[in-house]
Amino acid sequence: ATIERAVRLLDRAELDTIRLDDVMAGLLDARFDIGGDVAGLTLRAERDLVEAARTLLGRPTPFVGRDHEMAILRTVLEECAGEPTARAVLVTAPAGVGKSRVRYEFLRQVREREEPVQVWLGYGDPMSAGSPYGMLGQILRREAGLSGGEPRELAQQRLRARVARHVRPEELTRITVFLGEIAGVRFPDEASVELRSARTDPVLMGDQVRRAWEDFLLAECQSQPVLIVLEDLQWGDLPTVKLLDAALRSLREQPLMVLALA
Repeated sequence: ATIERAVRLLDRAELDTIRLDDVMAGLLDARFDIGGDVAGLTLRAERDLVEAARTLLGRPTPFVGRDHEMAILRTVLEECAGEPTARAVLVTAPAGVGKSRVRYEFLRQVREREEPVQVWLGYGDPMSAGSPYGMLGQILRREAGLSGGEPRELAQQRLRARVARHVRPEELTRITVFLGEIAGVRFPDEASVELRSARTDPVLMGDQVRRAWEDFLLAECQSQPVLIVLEDLQWGDLPTVKLLDAALRSLREQPLMVLALA
């Protein structure tokens, strides 16, 4: 039945259009923007996690009973931005208790701060659980404006442009090519001597990737406080957690907060 539905959708498909039937659309959560036309439902884009508000009969539901948790999150963020210092907060609870709502309300308050904060969003997915750098690569692709369907050269240019926002020119190539290993944007060996050497030595590659990530994050924190939010960390991956843990240690005097929910 699934194959038959897919064949029917292909008959109506157009170039650069993702068609859905009602069953497929029902399996997607609030992260996805679903539209439609006379031919049926279409997948428009992935929404920013910040915008996925909870509603009941089309109206926002009241947010009650989480004043203590919200106060903790606000206090940690103010400490990170004000001292500055790096901190991590892990929120755990069974499914359906309201973790996503806490995240939504907290980010809404973050957007209302007088002093801006960069918010980087990543989420775990049971279909890709454990994929190396899955969550961190997702964050970098989102920051670079990559959807995953771009030609390689365009993806490389966009990633480089995003890294160049605050990284010094003399460090730009090194940091970009190794962040590309995280983001799934591969650069040719000729792009960097360090990259060519690292691709023959897994230990060296790991060290260079970690160094590039920390240098990039340092440059961003020195420009503006950074809040990294990881939704559904139980479906995340160990390499992402290790890189974030290393960054929290090495950048402990930078305005950095990591909020993980699982």
